Amino acid sequence: MDCSPGGVSSARSHAKSPVIDDYVASGVIETQVEGERRRVVRAGKSFHELPGTHHVISGNASAKEPMGLPAIFAANSVDRTQTTPDN
Repeated sequence: MDCSPGGVSSARSHAKSPVIDDYVASGVIETQVEGERRRVVRAGKSFHELPGTHHVISGNASAKEPMGLPAIFAANSVDRTQTTPDN
């Protein structure tokens, strides 16, 4: 994911096994997965992604500040590719 100011990532899907915990260490992220509302998550907050999540929006919500977003993937070792871009 592009964490630079104003950075965005293309739509993508996660593999069927990972459960993902994201923590916004700095900055602000705008995120939306298919079937859910758009969210803005600020530094110090975390969010959870379910297996097979399809991201339609994902990016740094600030045009001036970088964003830090460490993520923990708990996945089945059979899934060699964890993220697949739509394009």
